[in-house]
Amino acid sequence: GPSLLASGSWDGTVRIWDLQTGECTRVTKAVLSVQLSSDGTRAFSGGEDKAVNVWDVATGECVATLRGHSNYVHSVCALGPSLL
Repeated sequence: GPSLLASGSWDGTVRIWDLQTGECTRVTKAVLSVQLSSDGTRAFSGGEDKAVNVWDVATGECVATLRGHSNYVHSVCALGPSLL
């Protein structure tokens, strides 16, 4: 599969990059933190919406939203290989 990189910017966007082609494949907004799963199939983001979102990297669709924070989510960390 492709080698992926997720980058976050001060403009609140996260971009998913294909390192083999150098192309940006996905962009999301209002994000303060992002982490890719170890297998590269999921991206986890936290942001101004006070939620953690789980993204399918291949489709760019949000597959789960985890709510419970009372303020912005500033960091996320994936702790296992088979998350969601």
